[in-house]
Amino acid sequence: MGPRGMRAYFPRRPPNRRSSFKPMQHYSRKTLSCRDYPEFESKTVLVLGGANGVGAALVEAFLSLGAKVGIVDRDGTRAEALAQSLARHESSSASPTFLPRVFAADLAIESERERALDTAVRELGSPKTVVCTIGLDRRVDFETVKQGELEDLIRINGLAPILAARQLIVPMREGGGGSVCIFTSRHGSKIFQPDMLGYGGGKAFLESGIQRLAQFVGSKNTSENTIRIFGFCPGWVQTENQLSKFTHDNFESAKAEQLIPVDMRAEDIVRPVVFLCSSQAGLYTGQLFQYDGGEGRLSGR
Repeated sequence: MGPRGMRAYFPRRPPNRRSSFKPMQHYSRKTLSCRDYPEFESKTVLVLGGANGVGAALVEAFLSLGAKVGIVDRDGTRAEALAQSLARHESSSASPTFLPRVFAADLAIESERERALDTAVRELGSPKTVVCTIGLDRRVDFETVKQGELEDLIRINGLAPILAARQLIVPMREGGGGSVCIFTSRHGSKIFQPDMLGYGGGKAFLESGIQRLAQFVGSKNTSENTIRIFGFCPGWVQTENQLSKFTHDNFESAKAEQLIPVDMRAEDIVRPVVFLCSSQAGLYTGQLFQYDGGEGRLSGR
């Protein structure tokens, strides 16, 4: 979810320089099986921030498991393009499935968020799973940044995910329970770079909010109706956004900080997230899971 440690001081990719990013290949059905995760079939899964990157990989994965997938993203054009691409792919498959639905909205704006999520629930039904990947890792000048810019970053990275999740708790409870996975960042509580004041401040609020929301919904859980809330913190995933900003050398240096030195792609994040959202991880709630190949452990960060 953005550069770590010394990587903030790496040279950024010059503007307009073409990246080496290649469009995501369709996620293999052999990787995730409906036999392993039958519980998602015909169930509603909402991916907030699902138009590209990790969110798009998750949209495709849950769709392959037979879920009714809703993409909630402010980039409605891109979300529609993804949905149409996946619809064409699914139509050529032997297994019928639901077509992905798009609900365009800026989740950081209260009225748009409430409208889009209400519409998604009304049209798709109570969500079984919600995954929120939204965030904006904009850097600021600590000396000159204005209050308004910091407020925007904290609203996008902290307030919006928590309030979106809170709004969906009631319909999720009415539907029999479910799981909420919210993507976090180490900038919230472990990395304190001055230029990440807004982003990190938002993520710090987010981590605190996840645990409080888990306690809030947990107090009303029963053995028959359980809602789980948890955070998921990936490493430096090579999404289109990151590849447009940083160079190959940057990624190689980042990989050297991991105890498992592999390139992390959006597809690599799918398996652990689906597992954590499933009943196989039924006792996990309130935790913040770090999935980064042991990043930073060599230097003790």
